[in-house]
Amino acid sequence: MGRLKSYSKIAIFFIFFLLFSISFKYNLWKQNRIIIDAPSYYAYLPAFFIHHDLKLNFIDENPIFYKDKIWFYKIENGNKLIKHPIGIAVVLSPFFIIAHTISKFINATSDGYSFLYQNVLTLGVWFYVFIGLFYLRKHLLIYFSEKVTGITLLAIFLGTNLLWYSSFEAFMSHAISFSFLCIANYFFYKWVTEENEKYALRF
Repeated sequence: MGRLKSYSKIAIFFIFFLLFSISFKYNLWKQNRIIIDAPSYYAYLPAFFIHHDLKLNFIDENPIFYKDKIWFYKIENGNKLIKHPIGIAVVLSPFFIIAHTISKFINATSDGYSFLYQNVLTLGVWFYVFIGLFYLRKHLLIYFSEKVTGITLLAIFLGTNLLWYSSFEAFMSHAISFSFLCIANYFFYKWVTEENEKYALRF
């Protein structure tokens, strides 16, 4: 099939063109995206990589700055416990390290919350969205034509909240969860249909 007829690849290209367009149109690169529940998902990253303190004692040194940035419970022994699970922080940690390295290199603010960090990690979220769409495309093409697959990819991205959670609220769990579910579904299918243990391990 010729490149011009690869509708599903064109659909993925259009999705990322749209993400970039929206980000520039609404100037998202200069807007805080660590909002709603995201502060709690994100808190592990500066706590671990910058302050080396998952007990969050560093908050007490500047409580005003961290007031709306880290959500935590006070547990019985007096320690602080971040409210949300660590998974999103784990998958975004390579991009946080990249952002922190760049920040140090250019002598910028290295608190983990500047737009430099947010923009690099937003690209990280887009990386996972691309991987999810890649595996969803592979899965759909098993059953459907290129054209139907392309239309389906666009419908899923534009017709659900995936667009919103890949742009305006990229640090929420939705976009990354979508991607990992697409990967898991594909390898589960391969495991069941080919009965090969290597797919079970990937799943």
